[in-house]
Amino acid sequence: MTQEKKERQSNFELLRILLMLTIPVYHLMLYNGVFYMDYHKNVAPGLFLSSGGAITADYAFIALTSYFLLESKDRPVIRRFLTFGAQVLTLYVIRFIVIRGLWGFHSGNWFVEDYILGGAWWFVAPYMVLLLVYPWLNRLMERLSRGWHGMLCLGLAIWFVINGMTLQMNFVNDLVAFLLTYFVMGYLRRDDYRRWIFPTGKKWMAGIYMTGFLFTFFYAWYVKMPGVMANDDAANLVVKHLIGKYAPLQFVMGLAVFFFFRALRLRQSPLINRMAKSVFFVFLLHETVMGVYWYFGKINGQYPYYSVAGFWGWLVVYAATCLLVGIVAQKLYTGFLAPLWKRGIDAFCKKCGFQ
Repeated sequence: MTQEKKERQSNFELLRILLMLTIPVYHLMLYNGVFYMDYHKNVAPGLFLSSGGAITADYAFIALTSYFLLESKDRPVIRRFLTFGAQVLTLYVIRFIVIRGLWGFHSGNWFVEDYILGGAWWFVAPYMVLLLVYPWLNRLMERLSRGWHGMLCLGLAIWFVINGMTLQMNFVNDLVAFLLTYFVMGYLRRDDYRRWIFPTGKKWMAGIYMTGFLFTFFYAWYVKMPGVMANDDAANLVVKHLIGKYAPLQFVMGLAVFFFFRALRLRQSPLINRMAKSVFFVFLLHETVMGVYWYFGKINGQYPYYSVAGFWGWLVVYAATCLLVGIVAQKLYTGFLAPLWKRGIDAFCKKCGFQ
């Protein structure tokens, strides 16, 4: 494998921002059942916003994370793990206080209990596992021959496809999705990422993404039309396979998005680089924002039936609120809580002999 230093450039930081904005939008569609209800005027825009959005974004972000972790052999693993864990814990406490403060402890509201507090933070747990084990994974890939590395990727891919067919969503299968992405990125690194299905230039990657997006959107829209499927449950099952968490096409599209932005050449932008620091805060707090809006009777279960202007208008307001809350939370956390956590983590690592 080649050793190549990776610098965080504005093209990657812009990618982080765009990826994290798609996730609140997708969950706005998902939690309100925009494309799981009977066919109505907002099904098509809901599918349009989701067909190449959050699940694609998840895999693009895992690919981006893998791209840097594959070069991070000597980083202090425990310190990095604890630093990220402290951030996650802080934002979970904020979510708990805000949502329970508004809704109470016995709300009886399915949205609050199953989604907001049940959590769609599926990304977080396997990511934290990856932070603990990536040095050993990197060493494993260095020792594997190209053939055995490819067989490992194939085995994980088969497992991943089976998960997508059965729709069995749990932590183990989430971890499989992460490991598949990580090992595939490691395999592509052997040839300096020159090829992913096709050469990794912008045109090829844009073509892969747009083909996948258009197929997903139009086919999902078609099956949702009245009379196409036996009933709406059958149509929804097709949609789940197309844009579900383990959808193979979404995986391919996610890697295509990553490689498109890798090939994109942007001038360094201090504004983009600063805004990108807030992306995890946007991700971890957007459900809290949605819970607050829902409490005040906005973008709640009636959102699928809003007028066209209301549908798009509230979407923009919600996405902008998520971004603003993420930026403010990041500034406050960095200025006040992060130094306190750092002192505690430094003391712990020193006492335990970690780097």
